[in-house]
Amino acid sequence: MKNALYLAFAILFLSACQKNEPGFDSADGLKNSNVLQEVAPTTFTQKLLVEMYSSAVCATCPDAIQKFLNYESQYPGRVIGADIHTFDPMDVPMYDTLDNMLNITAFSSGSFNRLPYNGSAVIHKTEWSSSNIVNTALQKTANCGLKINSTITGNNADILVSCAFNTNLTGDYRLTVYLTEDSVTGSASGYNQSNYYNNTPSSPFYQLGNPIVGYYHRDVLRKVLTAGKGNNITNGGAVTKGVVINKTFTTSISNYNSSRLTVIAFVNKVGSTTTTQEILNVQKVKLGRNQNWD
Repeated sequence: MKNALYLAFAILFLSACQKNEPGFDSADGLKNSNVLQEVAPTTFTQKLLVEMYSSAVCATCPDAIQKFLNYESQYPGRVIGADIHTFDPMDVPMYDTLDNMLNITAFSSGSFNRLPYNGSAVIHKTEWSSSNIVNTALQKTANCGLKINSTITGNNADILVSCAFNTNLTGDYRLTVYLTEDSVTGSASGYNQSNYYNNTPSSPFYQLGNPIVGYYHRDVLRKVLTAGKGNNITNGGAVTKGVVINKTFTTSISNYNSSRLTVIAFVNKVGSTTTTQEILNVQKVKLGRNQNWD
């Protein structure tokens, strides 16, 4: 009897000494006393999302993609691209969403963290260099960051995106998640790329044909896993410094080449006009891998 009493007392004592740490549920960021709270970083690397507006019927679009690839090489790990198509087999509804948000006036144009230049957040490729928009975007101080965990199970992908802020902000902040596929091609004529540069010796597309049959389309947006404008992450119109917000997604990837898929996640502020939208920061990872805070 005495041994049993000692045992019961020991169990009660140890239970009283255990500390329940506050935390956040992986699905919605709400406090859960059974989950250890992750400590958010205090600094983040500022990155840039280039959203390009393209079509296989656009004869000057290959040059815009090449310009983006040059930026990607110049700023390794900091410049991220999503090629958003319309009027071809790679057409996605997000093109129309962005048209309504930003007013897309021409192909061979792009948005750089949706920052405005000369009164527009959609900048034609002929102005990319003169606008200095890449440096402008990358020189901003990052006030938020993201990390991504992703796994592939059969024909499905499971994705956990975490985002955090190093300052308190007020406004309509959203999390948007893209799924892109690289080197997309097809046997149907709709995949053949019109080529304005077929007779331009200085172009990498010289004498490749017009159209280019069997063209490999780069960084093609395939799916948006959130609402087009993003999923709301604010609490009463504000985000709080140091709080980690976690969101999970599951999606089918049966129609795509899983080895060429990339997850792109970004925090964006929704504004009231075409020039008051902004992407605060962006992160990417090859599907099936993880990308930590940086």
